Amino acid sequence: MVKNKHSFDQQLNKDFIVKVSLGIIVAAAFFIRIFNLGGQDMASDDVLYSFRSIGLVDYVASLNFQSTPMSWFSERQWWQSLSFHDHPPLVFIIQWIFFKIGGINVWAARMPFALAGALSVLFLFFLGRELFSARIGLFSAAALAVANYAVWISRIGLLDGFLVLWIILSLYFFVKAETKPINYLWWGIFCAAGILTKYTFIFMFPVFIAMLFFRRKTVFKEKWFYIGIIAFFILISPIIIYNIMMWQTRGHLDSTLSSMIGKIPEDFEGLARSSDRNMDILSALKEIFYDNFSIGFIILFFSGTILFIYGLFKDKIIKDKYLIILFGLLFALAMLIFGGIGGGRFGVIVLPFTALIIGYLASSAIEWFDLGSKKKAVISILLLFGIWEVFYAIQSQLVVKPLINNRLLLSANLPSYGGYNQLEKYISDFYKDQKARPVINFYVEVPQLARYQEKIIGEISKDRAQLAPYEHLLVYSDRLAWFPMVWITERRILYEAIPIISLSRFIGMLQMKGIEYYKKFGLKDITIIVPTDNIKQNQLISDEEGVDDFVSQLEAGLEPDTEISGGADGKALFKVFSFPFP
Repeated sequence: MVKNKHSFDQQLNKDFIVKVSLGIIVAAAFFIRIFNLGGQDMASDDVLYSFRSIGLVDYVASLNFQSTPMSWFSERQWWQSLSFHDHPPLVFIIQWIFFKIGGINVWAARMPFALAGALSVLFLFFLGRELFSARIGLFSAAALAVANYAVWISRIGLLDGFLVLWIILSLYFFVKAETKPINYLWWGIFCAAGILTKYTFIFMFPVFIAMLFFRRKTVFKEKWFYIGIIAFFILISPIIIYNIMMWQTRGHLDSTLSSMIGKIPEDFEGLARSSDRNMDILSALKEIFYDNFSIGFIILFFSGTILFIYGLFKDKIIKDKYLIILFGLLFALAMLIFGGIGGGRFGVIVLPFTALIIGYLASSAIEWFDLGSKKKAVISILLLFGIWEVFYAIQSQLVVKPLINNRLLLSANLPSYGGYNQLEKYISDFYKDQKARPVINFYVEVPQLARYQEKIIGEISKDRAQLAPYEHLLVYSDRLAWFPMVWITERRILYEAIPIISLSRFIGMLQMKGIEYYKKFGLKDITIIVPTDNIKQNQLISDEEGVDDFVSQLEAGLEPDTEISGGADGKALFKVFSFPFP
């Protein structure tokens, strides 16, 4: 009895240590992901996802380059709301919920991804424990918590951040289903979540199919397996129906599926995607690993992969555990390399497998040696490589200006601190002080958008019935970066009907219709925002509209009312000029 009680007490103590350790790891992961989360600019495709998520409107602010069903049909189609023209709808809906709760701001836009990143760390522990042991689960969770690549994708607001979570959860319930078949239901649900997030998740299907046909043939007699399959198809039915209707009405699938089969229809000819295939294996591996992990973590990963393969042949009892991770890594790399997508946002699908392999190596290396100098040396090396990755991630993702600008300590994928968040704050404050009633419909040439904005104007006008119409026209230079300016200006134009316009459009309307065109809307003055020489300017536009000449004359004739500073060096990045209409 005493012996059993002692063993029971030891197990309780062990479980307590595991829980405390896991709590610290997940808390640290969450803190790293939310630290100064609102500091970096909205500066890439995260803008297009967040912009549309505000109202679940499939419009990308450039119908001349990227058309959508809202511009194809004058009347809204019954199937339009089932998905989006370029991606499935799940993450858009999640962001929409966060905007409803937290308001329309950068924090609300990015918080879902930070939470998904922290939850990925938590569930990777459960996956590692289910496959091997609690200790391997802890080491794997710790590796994912601090990995620069994982931190980056959890803070930037790209769909792939959720993809990492769904990969882990689908693997976890697939592994559990071997002994408790009811988990095939949850497996089907999280596979559906993966597809409803991004079609890149399809690389997991060969993993599961290989395991089912070669290692779990008896599964085809299990009712829960078929229930899981049925749940999967029910949940993804919106995108199936959406693509069927798109094919019937437009003769093609959505833009991502079209590009995946090597077709770019006329509706999407302005998209940058290409069906070219890049077979440069070394270049792809560099984009995935060297560009995103410290050398220390790369050494741990490749060493762990060798050890993993050795374990596959040595440990026959848990052969399936090794196989599913190696299959996952193999099919992920195959899609990235031979599918021509490479690294960047796409490469994050390797994260669950790399973290598990690093966790397996770390746990095994410590276990091999008894207490003594060898064990201390192993622990020291692991700590050194771990600290290296932590510093690498902090430098790359959390600070505005890196402390040491060296490639060995700095990732290729960095957040943008170009000063556009400071511009966002200025414009936000500008309209806080100038509450008014909207009267201008900016989308009269696109019937669906026009009706949507009419509804917006009506709703806002009810709340502001006693206020005068907007008197201030805000104009911004076309030389400002397109992505952040979509977030800053286009969302206010679409969802608030605020009079904001690009400088080229302002000049064009001025030349065609004169100043009276603006005055008839009740506008009395104009505020123009232009970049200084301290900011990187958009060189992709031509100056046929006379934007540069207009700005030169403006700067020669007027002193700016204010300058907006920001960026890594705190320099003046934007000039603001204000004057009444003549």
